[in-house]
Amino acid sequence: INLIGATAVRFLPFIFLVLLTLLATLRFGLLFPVWFMVTVPSLMLLGSNHEIHTAFAMPPLVIICSLYCRELVSSLFNLRLSLLRQIFSVCIGAALAIVFIDHISNVATSFFDLQSITTSHQRISRWLKDNAQDRAVIFTDFGAASDIFYMLKPFSYGYKFEPTSYEIVGGSPNTPQLDIIQQAVAKKRKVYYIHLKTYSTDLYLPLPVGALKKLATFEVDNYGFMLDPLRFAVDKQRYPRRFVPSEWDNSYGWVGFGKNRFIWSSEIEIYELIESKVDMLDVSSFKNPNRYSSHPNEAGDNTAVDYTAVTGWKNNKDTAIVPYEEFVSKGAENIIRAVNKSGIGVANLPGFEMKSGKHYQVTFVMTKTSGAYPSFRISEDPYGNTSPLVYNTTDGQMTYKFEVPKSRIYYAVFRVEDKEQTDFSISSFSFKEVEAVKQ
Repeated sequence: INLIGATAVRFLPFIFLVLLTLLATLRFGLLFPVWFMVTVPSLMLLGSNHEIHTAFAMPPLVIICSLYCRELVSSLFNLRLSLLRQIFSVCIGAALAIVFIDHISNVATSFFDLQSITTSHQRISRWLKDNAQDRAVIFTDFGAASDIFYMLKPFSYGYKFEPTSYEIVGGSPNTPQLDIIQQAVAKKRKVYYIHLKTYSTDLYLPLPVGALKKLATFEVDNYGFMLDPLRFAVDKQRYPRRFVPSEWDNSYGWVGFGKNRFIWSSEIEIYELIESKVDMLDVSSFKNPNRYSSHPNEAGDNTAVDYTAVTGWKNNKDTAIVPYEEFVSKGAENIIRAVNKSGIGVANLPGFEMKSGKHYQVTFVMTKTSGAYPSFRISEDPYGNTSPLVYNTTDGQMTYKFEVPKSRIYYAVFRVEDKEQTDFSISSFSFKEVEAVKQ
């Protein structure tokens, strides 16, 4: 809870907890409310780290809520209408049983999930020890990779916080890769990339696509069990209610993106930089990889080096530009639904460098449910304000071939103007560099 500079709305959860504590003190005594208030600073002072910081406050809060539930059930038994009392009792009992079994099963599946993730990380760690050159430079683009480098002994669940013999570079779009690569090659050190191929909210790392050789592929199976019907009531496309959080939920924990609702696979690839091609690298050689929104094998064997598409669409909720009020996307390929009711609506892909003189092609299928068609823009800013290329859209497959006026970072943007209402979806979005058409 960030109290500094918070708006009145942000105070509401804190006010609710204070009122709950006061009422619980009057009804049930001091023990549990005081216990809860002692743990409240952990909610205010600890950053959100996979929701683990809530563990301090949860036990007393759960006990207080359970006491109120007991009061509710007791009051139902005091109703005069026996039939109504029985109906309420059965409904509440069934609901509590479902939720209880769902949460208990999540504890078990979380154990198997973490066991699967840990075993997969051990396999990758062992592969690096057996195959990667000592003192090599290793780039990685997902947070869970840090777990791999701590596992110095295969098939051990313990961690050894010791220096590795590798230089690990946690990459982002702004990492000066070219300088690091040139320094490594000058010192006769090999360069590897550990790339998360499947969907993640971790920052992507542009890859030198023309200078990589794939060495190995690993799958990380994630497990989950969903019995609670409320999981399906919120959003049947994405199943957004989390399980018991796994240790690496940002990298892997994307329920509903896999083969089915209960098991989904993440895929990790290891590349080696081809030393003979280093001299040909420049800034334009680094392309944004595509992270699939579903299991890669369902879409064919498309490796990251074949694509220049980027990770996924961003709905600008944290900017002064009004976002689409409803926005659901799945990777870079699909905008499942975008609804604008008032103000400007903007969604963009992360920026990437385009070169003057190169030829590019964008293809997608537009489906408008109601309202206005959005424009598609190649823009110098993520909001579509400075757009050298603006295209109108209509229903069906759209294909645009173009060049950009100058070499720089550009953004792909879908935008509707102020007060334009719309409800549309995009499928099969593709953005790639193509050969020039011979005259």
